[in-house]
Amino acid sequence: MLYWKLCNLVYLDIGRNNLIGTLPEFLEGTESFLSRRPLPSLQELVLSNNHLVGKLPEWLGQLENLVRLELSNNSLYGHIPESLGLLQNVSHLWLRTNELNGTLPESLGQLSKLLFLDVSSNHLAVVSFSSNLFHGSIPIPNGSIELLDLSKNKFSGNIPNNISGSLLFLSISDNHISGEIPASIGNNPNLEVLDLSNNSLTGIIPLSIANCSFLKLLDLSKNNLSGNIPASLGQLSMLQTLHLSHNKFSGELPSSFQNLSSLETLDLGSNRLSGRIPPWIGYGFGSLRILSLRSNAFFGELPAVLSSISSLQVLDLADNQLNGSIPASFGDFKAMRVNKTVGLGVSELVQKPYTWTYSREHSNLKELSSLDLSNNRFSGAIPESLKSLSFLGYLNLSHNDLSGKIPYKDHMTTFEASSYGGNQSLCGAPLAVKCPGDEDDDDDPDNGLVIPKDNTNGDSFIHKWFYLSTGLGFAAGILVPYLVMATIKSWGDAYYTFVDVAVERILFIWLKYRTILQRNRGRH
Repeated sequence: MLYWKLCNLVYLDIGRNNLIGTLPEFLEGTESFLSRRPLPSLQELVLSNNHLVGKLPEWLGQLENLVRLELSNNSLYGHIPESLGLLQNVSHLWLRTNELNGTLPESLGQLSKLLFLDVSSNHLAVVSFSSNLFHGSIPIPNGSIELLDLSKNKFSGNIPNNISGSLLFLSISDNHISGEIPASIGNNPNLEVLDLSNNSLTGIIPLSIANCSFLKLLDLSKNNLSGNIPASLGQLSMLQTLHLSHNKFSGELPSSFQNLSSLETLDLGSNRLSGRIPPWIGYGFGSLRILSLRSNAFFGELPAVLSSISSLQVLDLADNQLNGSIPASFGDFKAMRVNKTVGLGVSELVQKPYTWTYSREHSNLKELSSLDLSNNRFSGAIPESLKSLSFLGYLNLSHNDLSGKIPYKDHMTTFEASSYGGNQSLCGAPLAVKCPGDEDDDDDPDNGLVIPKDNTNGDSFIHKWFYLSTGLGFAAGILVPYLVMATIKSWGDAYYTFVDVAVERILFIWLKYRTILQRNRGRH
């Protein structure tokens, strides 16, 4: 029987296939062995990335020696069974990206060896927990758990006020979480990733987050947080990705941010920040790839030293109150010193296919790829030096007070009129507004024939006769042979006979060559 052949099985990995149906029935045994434990020696079961459907069976709890259970990226639905609380040896439990609903069973609080719990991208909700693993209205661990991912579910309520433990990774993003961020979150000194984005959190950023000295990614974007950005965040010297956009933060940029030398992504857009953009941003950020300060209240001139950021790929300063001219040095953004992934690749931490907004931009770009300075008060001419940014894929200088002729040369010709619109004093291609002194092609009396303008004495007359003679020569070359052969029938017959013979000969040679090729292929 198959059961007897598999009863000593320790490791089973059939993930990343095209399995369909419910969980394999052989794992459950046969009816005559209901009193026995199915696969009693099994320690790792990997069925992720398939097309499995149905509910999670209760018999999973009988795999008492199971250490790792991976069922992610399937179409499993229904509640998570209470029997999973019987897996006393399990350390890795992956159930992400399914159709699971209901609540997390309290029995999971009995899993004292659980290190990784990922139930993200489901339809789970929670009311309350009182076990030794979970507490409060949101299931936050008390114990040795290192990774907890509850993102993209329907969890609501507050984050507990007494979070502490050995967390390395915590994500509750894309839920319905409300209330304030508890100060106790800083009681996880080894925390490397904290993602609370896209919720309804209020209040300020607790100063205690600075205690998480190993933090590499902090994402608090898309909430209702307010107050000043605490200067204590400047103590996070290992921080690579910082997302605080779409909140209500006010005040100026903390000067302590100068200490964030490992920063690769700084996204502070869509807040109420004000003041001048400090020149120190142009120094000490050898790895900064993305800088977004858009939709704030920054004013004053742009520091020319921004072009000294050696690895910058995206610069977004749109929708502010910046003025002055665009520095000519903006055409001199230095090439990247190394090519690597933007921001923290979370897969390096837990081997998971996470995708962070602005944080994993796989590319081998060597220069600035996106520049958005729209909706400000910039004046003066567009620097000629911008045409040298050969890797620039997106440019938006619209709705400013720029003036003069657009340097529509080289790479600048790849951008449409919308990139320059809303500047009343700009002229030249690709805009319809012509600059003073430009030739008006619409008034050309030669019916669309463009004749190069030349002020040299007599040259204009010569150029016109050149184009006219070229056209007449082309017509003569076509019409004269035709008229001759039509008039002298014998010449026409000889000409067309020659053409027919030549075409037949060429066709014969081609067919012969193809036959030889086919024979040679048949021999091999």
